[in-house]
Amino acid sequence: MEFYQPWSPVIYKSEISKDFHTYIIDNVYRMLDYKKNAGHMLAGNIENQWQSRSIDHNHYIKFLKPHIIEYVNKIVSMRSKYHKFDSKSTELLFDVLRRDSNKYPFPITDYSQATDDNIRFEMGEGPWVNIQVANEFNPLHTHGGDLSGIIFIQIPEEIKNERIESDKEYTSLHGCLQFVRNDTLVFVEPKDMGILLFPASLHHMVYPFKSDVERVTMSFNIGPIWVDNSSFRIPQSFT
Repeated sequence: MEFYQPWSPVIYKSEISKDFHTYIIDNVYRMLDYKKNAGHMLAGNIENQWQSRSIDHNHYIKFLKPHIIEYVNKIVSMRSKYHKFDSKSTELLFDVLRRDSNKYPFPITDYSQATDDNIRFEMGEGPWVNIQVANEFNPLHTHGGDLSGIIFIQIPEEIKNERIESDKEYTSLHGCLQFVRNDTLVFVEPKDMGILLFPASLHHMVYPFKSDVERVTMSFNIGPIWVDNSSFRIPQSFT
C-alpha cells in the first residue's frame, strides 16, 4: 500500500487479494452474459465496456472496504495534520479548528477515523469491466461520486514489451494510465491485481497499444460515504 500526492489530490495504490481477483474474473463472465453494454454512458473509445449487475454490489463493497478505510483514514490524518496549530510541516499560523464564528464563519467537520464497524458506503454507477484491444483508448475524463477506482485484472506482457522496445517518447506509454492536474502529468504502469483509488474529479486517461491482446480492467465509483453515521466528503483541499 502506498499513497502519492504529486498535487493536492491523493492517489492510493495497492493490490487486491487473490480471492477478490478470482471473484472479479468469474464475474466478468456473468457481466458478459448480462449483456448490458455501458459504452453509451462512458468516455472510452472501447467497444467492450460492460456493466455489472446491482446484485453483485454487496460483494464488491465487502472486498473494497479495507481499501476505502485506508483512503479515508489517510485523508483524516492529513487534514488533522494540516489544521494543527502552528504546524511546522504546514506553517499555519492559526488554528482553523477553533469555533470562533466571528473569525471563521465556515464550519469545519471533524472526521473520525474509519473502522470496519463504523464505515458505510455505496457503489455508484458501475462497476464496469473494460476489455481494451489494439488501438482503443480512454480519453481524458473524470468520474462521478466521491471516490473512483481502477482494478487491473489482466495486463498482458506484450503491452509492456511494446513500451520497452519503443524508441519514441509517447509510444513508450502504450497501455499506461495517465493522471492530469494543472501542468503536471503522472503515469501509472498497470500490473495485474493492482488497485488505484483517487478523487472522482481527478482527470485521467489510458493510452492505446498495438499488440493483439486484451487489456482487462474494472472501474467503479464510490459514494456516498458515511463514518459514524456522518457523511464523509473529501475536503476540497484534497480534490
